[in-house]
Amino acid sequence: MPRQNGFYVKATPGASGASRTPPGTRGRASAWLRLLRLQFYPMVWVAYTIGALAVWRQEGAFSSRIYWSGYLCLVLIEMLTVISNEWFDQGTDRLNQNAGPFNGGSRVLVDGDLDATSVRNAVLGMALLVGGSLATLAGTLPPSAHSGLFLMMALALLAPGYTVPPLRLVYRGFGELEVGLTHSLVAILCGSLLQSGSWRDPYPWLIGLPLFFATLAAITLSALPDYEADRAVSKRTLAVLLGRRGAAWSALTFVVAAAACGVLWQQRGIFGGMSGFAIFLAIPHALLLVRAILRYLRRGAPCERINGIMVLALTYILWFGLIPLAHLS
Repeated sequence: MPRQNGFYVKATPGASGASRTPPGTRGRASAWLRLLRLQFYPMVWVAYTIGALAVWRQEGAFSSRIYWSGYLCLVLIEMLTVISNEWFDQGTDRLNQNAGPFNGGSRVLVDGDLDATSVRNAVLGMALLVGGSLATLAGTLPPSAHSGLFLMMALALLAPGYTVPPLRLVYRGFGELEVGLTHSLVAILCGSLLQSGSWRDPYPWLIGLPLFFATLAAITLSALPDYEADRAVSKRTLAVLLGRRGAAWSALTFVVAAAACGVLWQQRGIFGGMSGFAIFLAIPHALLLVRAILRYLRRGAPCERINGIMVLALTYILWFGLIPLAHLS
């Protein structure tokens, strides 16, 4: 059994360029787009923008130059995270028999659509771009916003650290927590602090809590089809740590927590304005998602694709980003 990137992997059809016809220019361009997985970027923009607009609404301060410089950093950090995860997750991706649009990576490496050298060089190049973008951001910030810069620098280490050594958070049991935080509270705080917001302002922390729970539910569910492959390479997702049933019950709890928190925030005026009432439309969505998870549990929580559940889980996240965004806009 060959060894690659520290993992023993099984040979699979299409796992090497020799078994496939090399893609042409259009095929390579399509492969690079699949590798970037752009469908997962919008919610980070929503969370970041919530933080920036919150400062504008409360203090009347907003710098478009800082906003766009900060967002460029976020996009490049996310690209670095996605590409590096593809590189360092090859072991589990090659073993995965249930890969789909929401789990198992983009498959461009294991299927031979892109060669390993190109992807490795892309990781290194993207790391340099992240460093350059952070340096550019530092040059645009007043001293009062340096806490936002420090947070962005920490994010540049934490986000790729999902799989990149030495952190390898998902291999240590912290993967879901890291994704939940970076795609909610951390992104909101980046938007706020770069606009000279305050750490002590409770609004970014409160507004990010239901978004955190909803994101945590989705990332927990996404690992269920990967259970067997992840366990084989000692990747410690919640599905591996708790078993598929335990992880599914945990995700169900997070779904309910997000809805309960959203309703409470509407009652307290945190989800304010007319847009705040939209949280009551999220309750039927939550019930549909809970019912889908319960059906999965009644079937014995099999290790299989759960694309229908994932569509419900990922669209459920939208409520907790778009409602505050609409109120602040």
